[in-house]
Amino acid sequence: MSAPPLRVLQSFTPDRGDVSVNPYTSLLERSLRPRCEVHRFTWPRALAGRYDVLHCHWPEHLIGNRQWLRRTVAQVLFALLLVVVRVRRIAVVQTIHNVEPHAVPSRISAALLRRLDTIVGDRIYLHDTRDTDPRSRAHVFPHGDYDDWYAERPRVPAQPGRLVHFGRVHRYKNVDGLLRAVAESPDAALRLVVAGSVVDGELERELRALAAADPRVDLRLEPVPDDELSRIVTSAEAVVLPYEYLYNSGSLLLALTLGRPVVVPRSELGDGLADEVGHDWVATYDPPLDGQTLRAALNNLRAAAQKRGDRPDFVDRDWDAQAERLVSVYRDAVAARRG
Repeated sequence: MSAPPLRVLQSFTPDRGDVSVNPYTSLLERSLRPRCEVHRFTWPRALAGRYDVLHCHWPEHLIGNRQWLRRTVAQVLFALLLVVVRVRRIAVVQTIHNVEPHAVPSRISAALLRRLDTIVGDRIYLHDTRDTDPRSRAHVFPHGDYDDWYAERPRVPAQPGRLVHFGRVHRYKNVDGLLRAVAESPDAALRLVVAGSVVDGELERELRALAAADPRVDLRLEPVPDDELSRIVTSAEAVVLPYEYLYNSGSLLLALTLGRPVVVPRSELGDGLADEVGHDWVATYDPPLDGQTLRAALNNLRAAAQKRGDRPDFVDRDWDAQAERLVSVYRDAVAARRG
C-alpha cells in the first residue's frame, strides 16, 4: 500500500481577484498539486485542519494588519498556531523571500516571529547565501521563471529610451533615487514608467513631487493586472530595479522572462544572475545610482543588444523539477519532526 499523500498548508491566503494574484505562489501551488495535497491558508484550517507540513512564506503578513484590532486578533491566533504546531508535531518549512520584513513589525509581532524561528526545521533560500540559520537545515531553490504564467499574455515592441520600474513600491526599492537619476540625465528621449501600488502615503507624495518636475516620468501608482503589466514591461528598452538591498526579486526574474534586460545594483544576486544569463542581459552598477551611472549601464546594454536573443537561458529554474525537490524536503522534515 502506497503512503498517503502529504498534506501541506501554505501560508499564503486565497487569491482575491486578478490584481491580488501572486504568480510565484500560484506557480508553486500548481507545480506541487500533482505531488502532494496543497491547501492555502485560512485561520480555521491552520488551527483545526489536518496537515503534515506548514510551509511559511512572508509570515509577517499574517500578523501585519495596520488596523489595531485586526492585528491584535491575528497575533492571538498566531500564538495559538505556534502551540498547535508544537503539540501536533507538524513540520515547519520556511522560504526566505526577504532577509528582513519590508515593514517594521510591532514589538509583539516581532516576538511572535522570533518564536516561529525556533520551530522552523528547514529553511529554503532563493540563492546561495551565507546568511543561514544554524537552527535549521538549509536548502537553495532558485526563484522559478514565469514562462508558464506569461506565455499567453500580450506583448509589445520595446521602445528605445523607455525605462520601466514595476512592482509594489516600497522605500527600500529606491524609486525616488531612480527618479532623481533620470532628472540628472540630459537625454530628452529618455522616458520612465513606474507601475505598481504604494502603501506609504509619505513616499507617494515624495514620488509625485519628483515626477511633477520632470515630464519624462509617468507614475502609475496602482495595482496593475497581468495583461497590462506584460505590455508595460515589454514596452521597455530596459527595466531598472535600483533596490537598496537586493536579496530576491520576482520583478527581476519576470523582466528577464519577458525578454527585457535589467539594470540592478551590484550584489550577490545581481552578480550571480549576470553570470547565469550573461552580462548582456544584466547590467550591474556600484551604488549610489545617479544620472551618469544610469547612462553608463544603458550604454552597456545597448552595446550588447546584438548578442541577446529573444530571452535569456535560465539554469535550474524549472518549477516541476523544483517541486520534486521540495516534496522530498517536506518528507524529510516530517520524518525529522516525528522522530
